[in-house]
Amino acid sequence: MPVVPQQSQTSNGDDGMENPKNPQSMKEAVEACVRQLGKLNLDLAAAEHDENPCPPSRSYYLNEQYGGAAKQPREVRLRRLLAYGDEVPIYLPGNREIRLMNQENSAVILECVKEADEQVVENDMRKPPSGRKKKGKEQWDSEWDEWDQRIKEEYPLLQILEQYLDPENEWQLRVCAIYALAVCVRTPCKKNLKNGFYRLAEKYVESEEDLFFFIKIATARFGENTDKKGKKKRVRRGYGRGLRRLVKRWYQRQEPEELLKRVLHVKSHYGWKHSDLIRMAHVTDEIDEEDKAAGQLTPLTLVITFLINGYNKAKALCQGKPEFDPILRVLEQHNQDTRESAPEVIERLELKVEQVRTDWWDSKAWLAMLANMSPSEVLHRMRSLWKMDSTGSSNLWQAAAGRLQAADGVQVNPCAAAIARTNFLMASDSHSKKTFFKVKSAKKKKPHARHLIESRKIDTVIVKALDELLAKSIEKIRPEINRRVVAALHLGGSGKERCAYTHSMSVEYAAALILLSLSHQFADFELLVFDRGDKMKLVKFPETISIDEVLKLFEDTKEVYQEKINPKMGAPMLWANTYFNEDRQVDAFVVITPSLKFWSGDIKGSSPLTTLNTYHRTQANTDMEQQKRAKFALCALTPMIINCAQPPRSLHAMDFTGFDVNTVFVLKKFISGAFDDMNVLPKEC
Repeated sequence: MPVVPQQSQTSNGDDGMENPKNPQSMKEAVEACVRQLGKLNLDLAAAEHDENPCPPSRSYYLNEQYGGAAKQPREVRLRRLLAYGDEVPIYLPGNREIRLMNQENSAVILECVKEADEQVVENDMRKPPSGRKKKGKEQWDSEWDEWDQRIKEEYPLLQILEQYLDPENEWQLRVCAIYALAVCVRTPCKKNLKNGFYRLAEKYVESEEDLFFFIKIATARFGENTDKKGKKKRVRRGYGRGLRRLVKRWYQRQEPEELLKRVLHVKSHYGWKHSDLIRMAHVTDEIDEEDKAAGQLTPLTLVITFLINGYNKAKALCQGKPEFDPILRVLEQHNQDTRESAPEVIERLELKVEQVRTDWWDSKAWLAMLANMSPSEVLHRMRSLWKMDSTGSSNLWQAAAGRLQAADGVQVNPCAAAIARTNFLMASDSHSKKTFFKVKSAKKKKPHARHLIESRKIDTVIVKALDELLAKSIEKIRPEINRRVVAALHLGGSGKERCAYTHSMSVEYAAALILLSLSHQFADFELLVFDRGDKMKLVKFPETISIDEVLKLFEDTKEVYQEKINPKMGAPMLWANTYFNEDRQVDAFVVITPSLKFWSGDIKGSSPLTTLNTYHRTQANTDMEQQKRAKFALCALTPMIINCAQPPRSLHAMDFTGFDVNTVFVLKKFISGAFDDMNVLPKEC
């Protein structure tokens, strides 16, 4: 069923993108989507809505009305939540942190924690290690490692959480797993399971951003601010011993100089300051009793003093102590107590953008900061660079292009490079008309003036660098040889509409990027276009790393833009039944289109999932598990409110709406079976 995303009206960060305002109320959106479901002959879904009118509850709306997600296997819903932040089979672009600030998202986590408590009976043999002072560090660490391994075997939930938290597994949206871990920490459960959650947090909550987001979720009440008598409670939960120990050890693991660089100019993260955490957790440096009694000053103690008491107190403590000169030189730039210029301080301390005072930000300071940026950070800061210089050809842009061109051995997200490119071209186009910051009315408006943004050839060094980076990032995609993917494309008209969320990118450019990424990810890849409503035409997809060649293929294939052919979504599965032999099964069908307004209702019994189930049954010489592995993905690129093209309660279909930097990543994971039920969690009754 349709989904109305809950998110802010504008995205945060420096990507320069804005989210469209929601034009409909919840009731209007539901009624419109039910009408569309009737058009697509999804009578079962529409009838379910008529019998059970949707109340103003997001949990009921998503879980009961959207494909019966609440009745799907718990492990499947959990893996979806950990991967992209929602337990329903739909990916919505946008800010993950804002969407996760909702207690409804934790429903499946609470179920998993409760189930884990009911399944395991604890005994004395499974108590965590104790007596640290009497044991050496090696013995202590060895005992904890052994305990960690044993507790993960008893609680499979810990294994799944670790899979998504571990940076080596390269999950792009780790914030979703950190959110889930924070919810687990604040949920009442048995002591061993709680210790297991804190052990994962201590191991994988590494960055400053991760820590503050974890604390925000772990201490929030989410709608629990009033008691039965209507009196307001405190907004935050209190600190327990586990949370205090986690925060204390996080600070003790940090290098004092690096920690000081990060905290100098940070006011707060998610409503918390460093001074708040230090006071609440009673953070101190671990030193010997004799040194403590003698008032021995350590680098961490000096940093804590600065955070609690300020610059003057910290400076007074290290006077006459030359061993603290490196830290003092870092402190000097906080109080501007230095004769060096801003670029000199940035170069000497190797400061990142988030570590530099905002009043220092000028073109010279940005030149110094660019030297300390990775290619991904340059892409993320493109909008800030544009504010410094809108010419696109100055020394600043040449330095940025140099950082991008030096990314030979670094894997960069192709979608991030493509979005940075289209954002830059859109900004250049708007700036040339003096309309980048203020839209001016014109007497005559040229139709589709922005539609040719991607195809424009701007002779600037940064555009050339972005083109090269995009080609390199696509070339570095590691292929999977065991998957066969069939993509069906119908752009319905010109294909020049803007993608939802990423407004600088046209639908045809996003479709070309998706197809190019899939063709390099999956060695066995076929592209289909709709010749007529129920007829498919196979198109030879070029072996290339250039999006321009894919766009040229679109222009040469007139069927891509046919608007009045009444395509049917079940047609790709019907085509696969006749085209492939019995021993050549298709693992995934991907339909790419601007929206569902270009599609007609399928004939009776031929809705997408009905046709997919028929395709499963017709595969010979396979067992039941293999019959269920074929998947169906619908990518509708223009709407932020999607009309789901699947009947209720299917584990093999997923919808993608709009486009952002993570869309292709989540699509590939879905095709690869990352959200399947892998039988790690015990089955619910």
